[in-house]
Amino acid sequence: MILPGRVLVRLSFRGCPRVLTISCQFLHEVPEKANEKKLIGLVGAFICGRPHGGQLSPALEFIDEVFVKNGLKERINKTFYPKNAGCVDTFPATFLQNNYRIAYAGLNLRSSSKVNDNSTDTQDRIVWPRLSFGGLRSCVGKSVQLLQRQGISEIFVDPLTNAEAVSEAAHLAAFRFDELKSQCKQLSKPTISCFTAHLDNDPDAFSVKEQLIASWNRGRILAESQNLARRWMEMPANLMSPKNFAYSIQETFGGLPSHDDITTRVTVYDQDWCEQNKMGGILGVGAGSSRKPVFVEIEYIGDPSRIKDHIALVGKGVVFDAGGISIKPSLGMGDMRADMGGAAVVAAVVFGLAQLKSPINIRAYLPLVENMPDGAAMRPGDVIRMANGMTVQVDNTDAEGRLILADALHYAQHNPAAASEPALLIDIATLTGAISVALGDQYTGLFCNTAVMRRSLSDVWPPSQQQQQQSSTDGSNFSLPRSLIGCLNQCGRAHSDPFWHLPSLYFRQLQESCHLADLSNITTGVHAKLGGSGSAASFLQHFVHHRIPHIHLDIAGVMKFLTDENWARRGMSGRPTRPLIHFLDYMARTPRDIPTVNECCEEGADPAST
Repeated sequence: MILPGRVLVRLSFRGCPRVLTISCQFLHEVPEKANEKKLIGLVGAFICGRPHGGQLSPALEFIDEVFVKNGLKERINKTFYPKNAGCVDTFPATFLQNNYRIAYAGLNLRSSSKVNDNSTDTQDRIVWPRLSFGGLRSCVGKSVQLLQRQGISEIFVDPLTNAEAVSEAAHLAAFRFDELKSQCKQLSKPTISCFTAHLDNDPDAFSVKEQLIASWNRGRILAESQNLARRWMEMPANLMSPKNFAYSIQETFGGLPSHDDITTRVTVYDQDWCEQNKMGGILGVGAGSSRKPVFVEIEYIGDPSRIKDHIALVGKGVVFDAGGISIKPSLGMGDMRADMGGAAVVAAVVFGLAQLKSPINIRAYLPLVENMPDGAAMRPGDVIRMANGMTVQVDNTDAEGRLILADALHYAQHNPAAASEPALLIDIATLTGAISVALGDQYTGLFCNTAVMRRSLSDVWPPSQQQQQQSSTDGSNFSLPRSLIGCLNQCGRAHSDPFWHLPSLYFRQLQESCHLADLSNITTGVHAKLGGSGSAASFLQHFVHHRIPHIHLDIAGVMKFLTDENWARRGMSGRPTRPLIHFLDYMARTPRDIPTVNECCEEGADPAST
């Protein structure tokens, strides 16, 4: 049988029982027939477990009743029910002049699910919004990946109970970095859309459909932003020099559509500029590489009426970290192509905020270097002078991330182009391997100074005049205290990408143990092997004024997905892009404009298990 649109291959086998040789001869390619029906994928879900087992999600219920004549429900009841949740299968169907492959997976009702006690119909008693967020992600992710492996290029997904969460899971699951492989080894890159046909004939569902599409698009932007960070982190170091990374950022932001009220600007500075600004940390780390350091500044103005106010983001951008003279072991060194994960996440966060047209002002700073051993490289015992004038004794050249971050943090507070100090300063870095010892691969390590603990969201980014006017007319209260750390933690739980607050350690010991300079870049002596992540956070606090709220996120532990997840394949993760976008966007908007994190988060659920 000859299949249209496929390359035919003749295989021949020869050899003894122990040796098998396969030769391959390509014959020809058969063109697709003009009247060949299109193959489209659909993703939905059904309920597992009594008493509601077998109930289909709204979109699948519509398709089953209108087009399939209950064939899908019969198939599920015969093959799945009452099996446990997590099973996924496909159902072929033909209607509307197209071939469809319907992927569906089972979902468990939460124990706290509400039912409509006034209803006598079992099928009407389920309240779908009580389904677990983790279950939605798993169900949709596995189904999308199954259809993708089958080569389907167009997929429609039932929004289920949370269109934003479903959209995130679908787009994250479909990502795979295989662009450097041969074309025949690449997976299809399907277009993924929200299925809303079941609402078309309901005149009262127009506003519901608009809300679904808006939530779906928001989830798509969040997921695509994280996928952008994943792509940058996966790119091999020979293709991702500091200069190439900077140009890629420029090209990415250059593709954004222009808006009258929104300004996005990317500026790339060379090594001479770093020398003029006396950035000894950046220059010292980059001295061992033939590929010179680059400093990138991204400016996003989403609220021109508050041009003087801004949030500063700093991302560690070591495009490859061999450790310098204190060279790393060869095992796992290839993963150090992603040591610029902090810079990738920061750029992706600003890109996501720009796509959402978030009414907030951001200045992002990305020091991009390569840490290599060379005759000109920085040596253990060297003393370098930082941008703020302090001298640092480099006792370990593999503790280089904090050196480039220190210069960038200083510049973020004293940028001559900024009208004021940042209202909030956040740095993101794959800084220490010790963080994965403490938190594993599930939590991002969060450190902060006392200024963060004393401030709420409204202290950092006060409501605009328009928001204050709205609060007086609709009863909204913008003066409610909401801690920065509490809100960030809730955003992390909402996206199954949680944070864990840890203490900074050995602030004084970094000074007292240093023999040659003001500060050592690592703890030595009796504290040499203690609290590596906390001491790194303390080192950075020497370069941030105590009055400026400063949050440090150590993402080394969550840098990659170690195994294939239901909604993400093994590889670089791009975490925590989505919760940071949510956090900053939530800070800038009224509660009416964006769902609160409480609406997204499962109460009482373990964030690591969702």
